[in-house]
Amino acid sequence: MPDIKNLVFDCDGVLYPISALTTKEIIDAMKKVYRADLDVSGNEQNEISQATVADNHRGLFNYILEICRYKNYDFNHFCEKMADNIDYSRIQPDKTLWQNLQNLSQKYNVVILSNNSRPHLAKVIGRLFGYSLEETEQKGIRVFDISASLHKGYFHPKQSDDGFKIFCRRAQIQPQETLLFDDVPLNIESAQKIGINGILISADNPLSKALKPFLNTHTTKEKQYE
Repeated sequence: MPDIKNLVFDCDGVLYPISALTTKEIIDAMKKVYRADLDVSGNEQNEISQATVADNHRGLFNYILEICRYKNYDFNHFCEKMADNIDYSRIQPDKTLWQNLQNLSQKYNVVILSNNSRPHLAKVIGRLFGYSLEETEQKGIRVFDISASLHKGYFHPKQSDDGFKIFCRRAQIQPQETLLFDDVPLNIESAQKIGINGILISADNPLSKALKPFLNTHTTKEKQYE
């Protein structure tokens, strides 16, 4: 593996186990909001879904973006209401992970990169580490949500052709100096296409195990959990 300067972590299914918050629960929250607040009919759902597929606009949040445009509804407000309809209580605080990320940040540029919204990330990071997104970034961990991938009117999530190119440009990092930790094989494959190295996180290879080679106490400075 070449000289790595940047460690990029997916959020859901990597920083916490997917069993604590499933994709189905996230999708159910989306449906609850657009049915209650936007009154989207079945025919409208199909029309919007077909339009996003036809335009090759991948990912859940491009679908949400199109619904909001169709109904003239604020996208950020939709994401806030969606997060308010998700139960985050099964995500447990992880002081060990925070300590590890802080140690890693002494040697690497540490980034959290998610295909989900900023309100969602705020809830997850708050549960895991007890900090706001702003506090997390002040402590050396940068956070990129799906809005950071907005380009030419739509989102470019990690599985899209240009997603990682846009991320690297905005994060000002070089692909060949970057290592991605993700639980979705397609995201790893997309990253590798532009030269980003990848480690697949799974039940057999949890993040705690994958990080061990990078946690060298002789090259990192320990920080106290505050």
